[in-house]
Parts: sequence; structure tokens; C-alpha cells
Amino acid sequence: MIGRDGCGSNQTRLMSEVKQRSSNRDPIPASPPASDLHAYSIRVRNKRHLEQPLYYSGKWWARRLAAVTAWMIGEALPDGHGIVLDPFMGSGTTIGEALRLGHRAIGVEINPFAVAVGQGTFRPRHPSLQQAYEQIVTKALKEIEPLYYLGPNSPAGYFWAHARRCPSCRKSTLLLNRRVLVQHAYRRIVTAGWAICPYSRHVFPIKNVNATKALCPCGRFVKLSVAVGGVRFKCVFCSHSVDPWGPSDETRTPPRAVLVAVEIRKGKSRTFRRPNRRELDAALTRGQTIPTLPDMPIIGGRSTDQALRWGYVDWQDLLHPRQRFFANALIKQIIAVDSPALRQALAIAFAPVWEYHSRLCSFKGIGSGAVRQGLGTPVIHPVPMSYEANPLQGAKGPRASGDPREWIKQRSTRSALAFVELKKHRGRPVRFGTIRAVVAGKSDVAIVCSDSAKVDHAPDSVDAIVTDPPYFDRIYYDDLAGPLVSWLNSCNVNCKSVGEGIQGATVDGFATRLRAALAPAVTALRPGGSLIFTYHHQDRSAWLALANSLATLPLTGHAVSLVPTEMPNSKMKQRSAAPISCDAVIHLKKRARTIETTNLEMWAKDMRRQLAGLNVRLAGDNASAAYASALLAGLSSRQVPSWESLLDTAYAIVAQTP
Repeated sequence: MIGRDGCGSNQTRLMSEVKQRSSNRDPIPASPPASDLHAYSIRVRNKRHLEQPLYYSGKWWARRLAAVTAWMIGEALPDGHGIVLDPFMGSGTTIGEALRLGHRAIGVEINPFAVAVGQGTFRPRHPSLQQAYEQIVTKALKEIEPLYYLGPNSPAGYFWAHARRCPSCRKSTLLLNRRVLVQHAYRRIVTAGWAICPYSRHVFPIKNVNATKALCPCGRFVKLSVAVGGVRFKCVFCSHSVDPWGPSDETRTPPRAVLVAVEIRKGKSRTFRRPNRRELDAALTRGQTIPTLPDMPIIGGRSTDQALRWGYVDWQDLLHPRQRFFANALIKQIIAVDSPALRQALAIAFAPVWEYHSRLCSFKGIGSGAVRQGLGTPVIHPVPMSYEANPLQGAKGPRASGDPREWIKQRSTRSALAFVELKKHRGRPVRFGTIRAVVAGKSDVAIVCSDSAKVDHAPDSVDAIVTDPPYFDRIYYDDLAGPLVSWLNSCNVNCKSVGEGIQGATVDGFATRLRAALAPAVTALRPGGSLIFTYHHQDRSAWLALANSLATLPLTGHAVSLVPTEMPNSKMKQRSAAPISCDAVIHLKKRARTIETTNLEMWAKDMRRQLAGLNVRLAGDNASAAYASALLAGLSSRQVPSWESLLDTAYAIVAQTP
């Protein structure tokens, strides 16, 4: 059983690992981010869930690197301790690093799931969480055991595709643009894999997954990849267009889910084949009444519209039949827990059901974990070939990727142990309270679920604002967190929305909402205090929106520095026309602007110098750095003739060949 600090006798090895990683974190000096910060950040960013486990007790997006955050706090508060405010808290990196450096911290977040995670992160873990989790997961797995075959050669995983009847030839066709079923994680090095034939539905091995076609045992050549625009597909029999939502745009229904393959493991070897009749019957839960979970409506938005276009209207529709049985078994037990705090902790601990057990998950690749987690992209939609891990597989041998028995250890337990280390580092407990108590010195941290525009901060009450504002357009965190918020509500955890996020696709809309959210925080900032935040974008409109949001606030430019982004190698960024490897750290001071001219050339040339020192420089870095220099130049002067002209001039200077 886990003790009050989250550390029980069975956690000795994990505690040692967390402690070692915490002690290995070298302090970053409060100085311009040079090679030391770059080198450290690049070294840890691909394993940041291990290096900074405190901020990984629950799912969230765009977690800033702890080393960068600590450096930013040091820049904002180089002398003595103070109060740090983050009006866009997210996963709580600013809060944790401020506490680690001896400051007090206030976090404001509009998304209720992020707030619930943060409240659990910066409090001692509930003493009964481990025991309750183990009891619930054991009982839930026992309940669904009859739905899985656990005999010899039982499947470790199941591959699901979508099928729709062609409106032309009336044949059932698989909605697949790629017919490679399985490949190695490094397919350019290890080229062998497995393919599926869309005609006969044979599953067969192939020598080269990078080839254009492969010969199926049925005698047909199978094109391994088919170029089709958007989300439309083509019938393999007559080449007619097939929409996943059916023949009618007015009455859309989800396509039929089809089990097309199973994975068999023997030791370290993996083979794949078509499912037999027994496996099909079990996967489709034939003879069983699929449970109906509490309503989880999908709310329309930029990140969820594609799921709605496919005909899905409720998040539970994105669960495979057996996964719905499993989710129902979890919910029944969680809502029976009397303690609201324990119930919330359990709901968060089991929230990975959406990341590992839904139509949003795919097979990650041989040579890596089996499940590629869902909710990892900025658009939520069912993947063409989803992967259902057998949650009972670990009972007969090594536990597989996505095993629900492992979720608490990988997230909640690691985070709880890191919180213990945080308290030891501080040399005193972390007192959780209200904003007023933090300002009065009676508490160390406060986390508030609210629209930042509506928080009534006391004037001149905080010493620094350190944050990471929402992304302009493209990434809508409230949409992405939709299934997680619905999950908490289904578990009888109060997770009500308190407003809409500030993301938007228009310059004026984004600027207006961002200004409204920042204004109370700037009012709370003491005169001469720092507002320091990260921002990057290759589009001029994003920086124009940022400039318009800040122009009327009592802030002046102080410094700008380039630091590594948290995930420059993500597929989403690499697929961009102008991918970016660096964030711009914008450092502003709360004071009057006294310079008459913009001094743009000085700021732009400094950006050119910083860009020249980068080991990795992607196509979008020039634009993002140039626009950052224009922002600082404009906010340093009393008058800006035209933000558009300033941004364009800065880009011309930075883009020049040195």
C-alpha cells in the first residue's frame, strides 16, 4: 500500500530511479541560453517523461522542458524568492519548477482535466490509491476475461479496419490508403514487414515495406500505398470514391469496424494472421449486450470535426466492443468510491483507457512498444488501422504495451515519488491553498480552474509571470481533452467546463481573447516585474495577433532568446511546410516605453547571430525568429507605424545571408 507521500515498500526501485534522475538535473544558470542550455535540453527532450516525471501524472500536450522553464524563472527572478504566476498552467511545469527553486506559485487553467491533474500532482497522493487501483483493475480484467481467448497461441493484439459498401459496385471495401499492416520502427533499416490484401484480406509477410507493391498469396499484386486526397477513399474493386461517413452527408453513420488480423507472440518473435471464427466472435462480443456508458458527446471543434464527419457523435463510439466492456467495468467501480479525492485520483489514473484502448490507437511498430497512443495529434479521428491490445496478455507472461496494470506505475506513482523528492529538495512541505493565501505567504501553491480573463488578482501582488500561451490556430487543447473531460464526468468527478479557450484562426479574435486573459495577470504584476513566455510560429498572422494582444498592455521589450522546442521531431511539425526547431523566449518588463524608434535592426541582427549558432536549423526558424525580433522592437518603442511593415522588415533582415 502506498503511504501518504506515495512511497511504499514495493516502490524502492522506482524511488531510487526517480531520485537519481532528480539529482542528475544540473541547475541552469540565470544567463543567456547558450550551448549549455541547448545541449541539456536536446539531450533530455526525447525522454522528458523520465527526466521530469512530476509533470506526467496525467495526459497533456506541449509540456515545456523543465530545464527551459527553470532558466526562464531564473531570468525573471534572478535575486531572491517571489511569487510566480502562470495564467495558462497546462501540465504545471512552471508551478513545479517555481516550487523547486524556492518560490511560491499560482496556476490558472481553463481546462478542468488539466486542473484535476495539477491538483493531484502538487498534493500528497491519496494513501489508498495504490490499493484501490489494484483492486479495481484486477476485478475489471476478471470481468472481461471471458471475452478473450487465453489458450495456446492466444492473440496479443487485434487489428481493426473500417469497411464501407461502395455506392457503385456495392461491394464491401476496406478504407485503407496504406496496405502495410506491420513494419519495423526503423523501416528504412529493417525493411521486412507484413501486409494485408484488400481483395482477399490475406495477411502475409513482405520483404520490403518501402516497395510500391507486393504479391499476395491470392495471386494479386497489392499496392502498398495509394495516394488519395483528404479523408476520402477509393473502392479497390471499381475505383469509385467512398466516403467513410456513408452515401449521405445529411445522415452520417460511422463505417463498419472489421477485425482483419491478430498478433501472435512466442518469446521475442511476432507473427500475424487472419482471425479465426472463434476470435471474430469474441472480438465482436457476439451473444453479448454491449454496455452503454454515460453520455460522452463529442463537441464540435477544429480538432474534433473530423471525428464528427466520420459519423461519430459520442466518445464511447470510439471504443471497440470489448474495450467498452472494460471501460464500463472501471466506471462501475470508480463511481462506487465514497471519497471524492480518491475517486478523482482513480479516474485520472485510469484515463489512459482513451490513449491505449480506442479506435484512436494504432500499432507502433516491431522493435518498440506495441501501442501508438491516441490523442497524440492535433486532430482527433479514428485511425484507418487501429490496434486493440489484449489487456489480459500480461497475466501469462511479460506485460504488453498499454497493459492497464502498468498505468499507475508509469504515471501516478512516478509523479508522486517526484513530489516527495521536490519536498526533500525544498526542505519543507508544500502548502496547497488559495491565491489569497499564497500572496499572504500562508500557502506555497494555488491552482485555480478559471478563465484567466475572469480572475480578480490583487494589483502588484506577484513578482513574475512565466507561461506558455496557447498556440495560434491549429492546436485546440479543449477539443483534444474532450474524451478525458467526458471520462472524468462519467466517473462522477465534477469536471465542468468554465469557458472556451483563446485559440482561434483569426488575428483579431485571438488577439482580443489573449489580451483579455493576460490583462488581469499584468495588473497583478508588480512594477518592473517580468512577463516571460515561449512562443513560436512560422506564420506572420500568428505574430501579428500576439503583437496586437500585447500592444496596449503596460509592457516593454527586454530580451529575446532561442531555446529548443519540446518536440521538434514530431511528425506534425516535420510535415509542416516550414518546421521549427526553436522556441523564442520573449522577456518583457512592466514599465513605460521610453524609446522613440523601434531599433529593429539591433533586435533582428541579434536573432541572426543566435540562429547562426544553432546545430539544427529548420525551415521555419528564420521566420519565427525574425517575427520575434519585430515583436520586441515594436514593444520597446513608443510608437509603431505598422506591425505588418515591422514584421516584414524584420524577416528581410534576418533572412539575409550573413
